[in-house]
Amino acid sequence: MGDKVKKADFTESSKLTTEDKLKDKIGKLLNKYRSIPTNTNEKKELLAELIEECNKEEYKKFIRDYRTFALQLSMGDSYIYKVPTDRKGYLADYRGKSVRFICVGRNKEERTVMIKEVK
Repeated sequence: MGDKVKKADFTESSKLTTEDKLKDKIGKLLNKYRSIPTNTNEKKELLAELIEECNKEEYKKFIRDYRTFALQLSMGDSYIYKVPTDRKGYLADYRGKSVRFICVGRNKEERTVMIKEVK
């Protein structure tokens, strides 16, 4: 992935997403993670550190079918998403707020994301 950061594909509301440019500890870990192009032990350790830091900062973890998220996320992707006020389900608690989505797990049909409100 290198320096290029893919944009989120929120099929129903792509105009509500923005690139995650936060420079906090998690942002720095994400940049380090994305700078490693192959799946090395160092990259795996960074992912574990990222998940640990998200847990410390009380991010919520969701595992869903990628179609439920209406997202095309790759490992290490992160975006800021303005949650619509009529949103139901797992994002209902975040209606009208901006949240940071971080993809920390992926298989063929599921995505594991960490989510937290950002200001």
